[in-house]
Amino acid sequence: SAYATIIDHDAIFQSLGWETTTFADYPSVCDDNAKMVLMPLIEELDLPNNFRRYNCERLVEEMKHHRMTGRWSERAVLEEFFFTLSEIPPEDERISKSNEKKLGGLLGSGKWLSDSDHCSWDGITCGSTTVGPGARGMEEEDDDANKKTRCDGKMDVDQLLNIPCPPKTAVTKIDLTSIPYMNGTLINNLYMLTNLHRLNLMKNEIQGTVPESFSEFKKLEFLDLSDNLMTSQLPRNLPSTLEEVWFEN
Repeated sequence: SAYATIIDHDAIFQSLGWETTTFADYPSVCDDNAKMVLMPLIEELDLPNNFRRYNCERLVEEMKHHRMTGRWSERAVLEEFFFTLSEIPPEDERISKSNEKKLGGLLGSGKWLSDSDHCSWDGITCGSTTVGPGARGMEEEDDDANKKTRCDGKMDVDQLLNIPCPPKTAVTKIDLTSIPYMNGTLINNLYMLTNLHRLNLMKNEIQGTVPESFSEFKKLEFLDLSDNLMTSQLPRNLPSTLEEVWFEN
């Protein structure tokens, strides 16, 4: 992708003294030298700010994932998405019940940013897609087509398009509406959720612009950014897969 961070993985791991030919067998425990090499990379490579919260082992896992796929893990993308929207510095150690109001209310469930599977976080769905992905359409009781499931996280084949369903652990929907204190901006890396089918962020206080990188979505069918505080028009080259777009700000 033209929007992806360019990283010389081999140079990084050679500086650690690790053989790149045996990359899959990197040391399971980071020593002091590894920490000295990896931690400054957050600034030098302009990595997502949430990486500041990661220990050395997690950074290595992300580097490994990026080397193999050209993307960060979906959990890392969701964490960056959270911190950027809530405008909380990732290094803020006060992320707790005491300031959950400022954290956009997403921590109230005890799931966001926890050790639990990110597919269980509030507003996140994995593996499931539907016909007529729009929330507004599904609210109409007489429109049964909009409620029909194509993939339910268990199916192997899309019942409508006769194509493979997304992996059961892949993020397919984000539904976060009317969340207090969600007044930051959208991240460029959101397109790294390659199976995202539906993005519904209506009725928040999101500011800024729609990232040009949204053109990189390959499966996005529904986008609702209405009733926010965004200042720009939609990018010209939105993905051709989009069937429904709402953007009244």
